[in-house]
Formats: sequence, structure tokens, C-alpha cells
Amino acid sequence: NAKTKRQAKSIQDLDGYAKQQEKCLEANAAEILRLQAVIAAGRASQLELEDERERHTASEKAAAEKLKMAQACWESDRKDLIASHELLMKKSKDGHAALMKFEQQSFEERLAALKKQHADADKEMEQRHTEAIKACEEVIATLRAELATSKDTLGATQGRLS
Repeated sequence: NAKTKRQAKSIQDLDGYAKQQEKCLEANAAEILRLQAVIAAGRASQLELEDERERHTASEKAAAEKLKMAQACWESDRKDLIASHELLMKKSKDGHAALMKFEQQSFEERLAALKKQHADADKEMEQRHTEAIKACEEVIATLRAELATSKDTLGATQGRLS
């Protein structure tokens, strides 16, 4: 009888222990599910940051390409200005030669013709300079806007990474 009581007590203790273990297993299973959700969220965030990094890299490459194009444009405009200057110098020399041909004309007529030639050449050179400056200013404004956007994107990306 005492043995039966001890066995019954042992069975009760084992049953209590089994219930306690079952509760622990349920708690562990819930914790595993929670951790799996945290890991999934972390992976999603990592993928999002990688996408953002790729977009930022693409944006930087595009800005670099636009800068190269702007530099090429500037170089082309610079060459055009040099060519215009050379043309102006040639016209000036041609004007001087023409002036020598017209030595028979009065001094006032020759002076008026020379002033007109210089005024025409000045207008042409000023127009070319103005066009080149406007083109460069437009390119610079575009590049500044894109740089600001790239800085904002980089700042946001760095904020997410930290």
C-alpha cells in the first residue's frame, strides 16, 4: 500500500513535470516563431537597403556620365570660342588689309568702316560668349540639383544603415 502511494505520488510528480515541460516547449515554440519573424524582417530590411544602395550607385553613375557630358560640352564651347576668336583676329587682319586698299578714301569714311567692322565682330563674339555661358550655367544647375538629390539619398541610406 505504501508502495502504491509512492508510485501514485511519483506518477503525479512526473505528470506535473511533463505539464511543466509542455509549457516550456510552448513558450520556446512561441519564442522561435517570434525570432523567425524578426529574422525575416531583418532580411527584408537588408534587401531594401541593398536595393537602395544599387539605386544610389546607379544615380551616382548617371551623375558621373552627365558630368562627363557637361565637360565635353564645355570643351566644345571652349573650342568654339577659340575658333571665334581666331576668326575675329582674321577678320581684323582682313579689315586692316581692306583699309589699306581704300587709302584713297577719306579718313572719316575709313574710320566709319573700321568701326562698323569692329562693332559687328564684337556683337558676334558677345553672342557666342553669351550662348556658351548660358549652356554652361544650365549644365551646372542640373548637376547641382542631381548632386543635392544624390546627397539626400546617400544621407537617407546612411541613416538606415546606422
